[in-house]
Amino acid sequence: VNFATALQRFAKANDPNPPTKSELDGLGHLLSTMACALKSTRASEHFRGDPAPRQVSGIIWALGTLSRLPVNTSTPLHAVSELCSTRAGDMNAQELSMALWGLARLSEKGNCHVEKSVRALVDAIPYQAKSLASQGVSNVLWSLARLAVQPVSSVEAALMQAAIRNAAGMRPQEISNTIWAMAKLSIFHEPTIKALVHNLPSTMSHFSPQHLANAAWGLAKLGEAINC
Repeated sequence: VNFATALQRFAKANDPNPPTKSELDGLGHLLSTMACALKSTRASEHFRGDPAPRQVSGIIWALGTLSRLPVNTSTPLHAVSELCSTRAGDMNAQELSMALWGLARLSEKGNCHVEKSVRALVDAIPYQAKSLASQGVSNVLWSLARLAVQPVSSVEAALMQAAIRNAAGMRPQEISNTIWAMAKLSIFHEPTIKALVHNLPSTMSHFSPQHLANAAWGLAKLGEAINC
C-alpha cells in the first residue's frame, strides 16, 4: 500500500471521529517517513513511480479531512505542499478540487505551508473548469472563500460558467456553499445567482438549518448588491 492510499484509508476510517492518541502517533510516523521519501531518490519505490497528481491530491484531501493532526507535521506538510505546486498543472478537475479543498481545511487548522500550492492550483482552474462537476465547483468556490483568495477575472469567469452549467444538478449543500462563497468573495454574477435560485424550490425541503442559514445570508448580500 503506498502513502496516498494509506492516508486516504486512515482519513475515511476516522471520519467523523477524531483519531486516538495511538493512531496519531502512527500517523506521525507515517508522515515523517513520507517526508523523507519525498526528499530521497527512493521516492518512486514508495509511490509506485513518481508521485502522480492523483496521489498528491489524495494525500492533501486525506490530511484536510482529519479533524486532528499529529504535532510536528510542519516538515511533511511543507514537502507535500511543494509537491502539489509542481503537480497542479497536471491535475484533472476532480483532483484539483480535492487538493484545493484539502489545503483550505489545512489552512483552517493553522497550517501555513499552503500559499505556493494554492497559487498553482488557482492558476490551473481556467483549464479544468469545463470538467468540474457540481461538487467540484462548490468545493473550489468554498475553498477560495475560506482561503480568502480573490479570483482574477479569468478564474472567476470560468467558475461562473461551470456553476451555471451544473446548477440544475446541485445538491443542497453544494447550492448553499456556492451561494455563501460567492457572497464572501463578492462575486456578483447575476446569471449564476439566477441559475442557483431557480433550483431552490425543488431542493429547499432537503436543506439543513446550516445550509439554509448560509444560503439566506449569501442571497441577502448578493441580492442587495445587485439591486443597488
